[in-house]
Amino acid sequence: MIHVGDGMSEEDLKTAGKGAEGLYAAQIWVDSPRLKSAYERRFGADANALHLGLVAIGYDWVKHVQGAAKQLRDQGKVVSRKTLGEALLTFRSEGYLGQQMYGAAPLASGEKTMIVRYSRYVPVE
Repeated sequence: MIHVGDGMSEEDLKTAGKGAEGLYAAQIWVDSPRLKSAYERRFGADANALHLGLVAIGYDWVKHVQGAAKQLRDQGKVVSRKTLGEALLTFRSEGYLGQQMYGAAPLASGEKTMIVRYSRYVPVE
């Protein structure tokens, strides 16, 4: 079976049980010791690569918007809904998931093909 669209969390895999065995999926998968360490320090909880991928999406987006706003201020422009919206059409930044550019077609950076083995996601090699 192939799963597309939004990924399945570890809780979803538990609910699916043996029915998920052998499932292929494209998942945001971040194996960053730096992000894992920061997450564990901040929240006092362990995080797997799937959770880190979801955290990375939010982190990258916030940093991207902050970067676009800074670029506007550095250019002497007022940051408003209009100017920020226009800036986001062309602004590029780097994040945990690679290059961020939200005004273009989405990049698949950060995604890996995964398979469920023994009720857990593992990367397909």
